[in-house]
Amino acid sequence: MSSSLNIRNVLAGPSKIALNPFITASLLWVLTRGPPNIRNQILKTITSLQSPPTLARVVKALKWLLAFGVLGTANRTLNELALNSWRAKSEKSRWQWNKEVAVVTGGCSGLGELLVKKLIDKGVRVAVLDIQQLPPSLRGHSSVQFFACDVTDPVAVSKTAEQVASSMGSPSILVNNAGIAQAHTILDTTPEYLQKIFAVNLFSNWHTVKAFLPNMIANNKGHIVTVASTASFIGVAGMADYSATKAAVLAFHEGRCAIRGITLPY
Repeated sequence: MSSSLNIRNVLAGPSKIALNPFITASLLWVLTRGPPNIRNQILKTITSLQSPPTLARVVKALKWLLAFGVLGTANRTLNELALNSWRAKSEKSRWQWNKEVAVVTGGCSGLGELLVKKLIDKGVRVAVLDIQQLPPSLRGHSSVQFFACDVTDPVAVSKTAEQVASSMGSPSILVNNAGIAQAHTILDTTPEYLQKIFAVNLFSNWHTVKAFLPNMIANNKGHIVTVASTASFIGVAGMADYSATKAAVLAFHEGRCAIRGITLPY
């Protein structure tokens, strides 16, 4: 694993340089329109460029790299603006962790429990929605409130959202973490389990977003986190049902991100 990461890091360096519009534009300008003394010095240093066909190929390659670099930069800039509701100004000042309320589904164990701990370490008050009871590590903590809730039940989620708002205030953070998984083949997957895994891993996200998003829109402030998986991108043998739910929840998350008007803490 570490060696593959090192290889990616090594390859990422040259890629960033080659697709940096400032660098490629500067080289292109020097080789085509720059001061003759500088261009001649480069040609003397890199003798292969003294060949007109080679120089033409290099100039053409630089033009393509410049075009890709400009497109990539524009894409990143537009993505950042879109994620910030097309505002150029940062909204960080509006986020004060000790005044925020977060909702974490499936927060009584595993990754959810760790997320709750990280949030309360920042001073965030957390509403934990789960069918399990709070683990010992979270009991008695003044910043944590537990709400017994089956997130696959839209009526239960709606009622719980009202309870959270009345007892803690309107949440500005929603972490859709609840999920289940079990390895088995398609032929061994029962209809009951198939309904359950889609209800927990996918449909629950729909229910919680519908319950908590309206107040975020009304307050023009909110951050929704979807816990997906590598299985969102790659089918896992023996876990076709799980992979399908995670691919679907990624599509749901990206579709939800198209909603405008909510500030994020960037």
